[in-house]
Amino acid sequence: MAARARKSAQLAATRRGMTPAFSRLIFLAALSGLVAACTTSPEQQTARDEQRCTERGYKPQTKQHDDCVSGLASSRDVRMQQRHRELVERPAPTYGPGPR
Repeated sequence: MAARARKSAQLAATRRGMTPAFSRLIFLAALSGLVAACTTSPEQQTARDEQRCTERGYKPQTKQHDDCVSGLASSRDVRMQQRHRELVERPAPTYGPGPR
């Protein structure tokens, strides 16, 4: 049943002039755009850190504010390194029945 629906959708797309390969290309382009929109540039992250420290009561352009911003960046770096270690040290997936 699902194969029949898929074939019908492909036929309708072909009638509109879109081949399955072209449809995949459009889908991947849209997906790439969404992923790119979710990333944060270093400048945006610095501005966010400065805003967070200001909201915590630190006055901008003071040593305490700068220390707060540095602390946020440092803790973020530590979290990223920890996540990286967890991914690298994760055991590889095994498929099949395994050793007996």
